[in-house]
Amino acid sequence: MKYLFVAFSMFVMSISLNTLLVRSDDTSESLSPECVEEGKLRDELFNKKVMEDIINSFQLDIDDTYEKFTIRDIEAAHLAYGGKENDQYYHTLSGLFKNIKASTRGTPRLFVRPYHAYFLYKETSNTNVMVYLTLKNDHWVVVEEKKVAGNMIEYEQLKCEKKYFQKRKNTSNSNWIRSKLFSVIVKQNFYDM
Repeated sequence: MKYLFVAFSMFVMSISLNTLLVRSDDTSESLSPECVEEGKLRDELFNKKVMEDIINSFQLDIDDTYEKFTIRDIEAAHLAYGGKENDQYYHTLSGLFKNIKASTRGTPRLFVRPYHAYFLYKETSNTNVMVYLTLKNDHWVVVEEKKVAGNMIEYEQLKCEKKYFQKRKNTSNSNWIRSKLFSVIVKQNFYDM
């Protein structure tokens, strides 16, 4: 009878504690739409500064006559034009993005004019990378790859993001404390049997 009472008590406590944990997660704050929008603007400005630094460090003549692409743009165009499996034009361009050996700062970009292109990105070590390509038949060929030391571009976290992550961290810590408390209570009741 005592075992039945202890087992029933542990069951009720676990349901109660799980309800508390779920409710604390449900009420967690999310980023406001204004904060998300502000973050998008910050990211655009950051990417623009990164690209300006790379273009200036290699003294490139990239202007508005170039079309600029990200990996998402290239993949969307590939799907829009049928998504052929043996499309060498697509594979050589997407391969540039996929074969980056290190993490990057900002979003890598491809600047294209008829028959030649520049693939630019900044490594996390602030090294600027430029890959010059030319179009031969149905695929792009790497002609030159250069690396130079670049400037540090600051990525500033927004106040609303800092607040959100701090609150999330506090919620996570309190859930961990509750789970530890529950395990102590369960062990206590188990040893009392």
